[in-house]
Amino acid sequence: MKRFWFISNLFIAPIILASSFSFAQKMPIAYYRAEAAFNQNDFHNAIMWIDSCLLLKPIRYEFYLLKGASLLNLDYSKQALDAFYKANKIRNNIASYYIAKTYCRLNDTSKCLEWIKINLNSIYREPESKYILDNDFSILANNKEWKETWEKDWYSSLEKDINHAEYLINSKEYEKVYRSTKPKNQE
Repeated sequence: MKRFWFISNLFIAPIILASSFSFAQKMPIAYYRAEAAFNQNDFHNAIMWIDSCLLLKPIRYEFYLLKGASLLNLDYSKQALDAFYKANKIRNNIASYYIAKTYCRLNDTSKCLEWIKINLNSIYREPESKYILDNDFSILANNKEWKETWEKDWYSSLEKDINHAEYLINSKEYEKVYRSTKPKNQE
């Protein structure tokens, strides 16, 4: 009996191990290839790999976000908007920042501002510095509603400090970052 148990476990253990490894990977390998292509600015191949992912699992919002970002980088704004809306349909407001960005690219300031407010009211709220540093939002620089939008306190004081530090880092003002994060008693 013990011999049977040992032999059966000898054959069953590899099967269990193999199946557990197959469940560990959440995304298809094509998604990682799409991400790699995107990070190398190879947006056409990123779209090709994402389309293969969408054939397998058309319910993953991540696929639509990456496809939308790739399309936006290729200046296919209307198709990007379609992909972002599909992501948003799967997970509410996940693509609100990118929808706003796309509307700015399309010079639709009213829709852009509408989606900025949706983003700022969502759990996926992007930091103010991301809006300020993104050239696509520069068309709003002199817009009255844009300025009024930022008069509201959207962020906690901690979020503001973090966002300010990120802004300074992205602006390459490292000395100011150091001074703003240095404890007051270390003068």
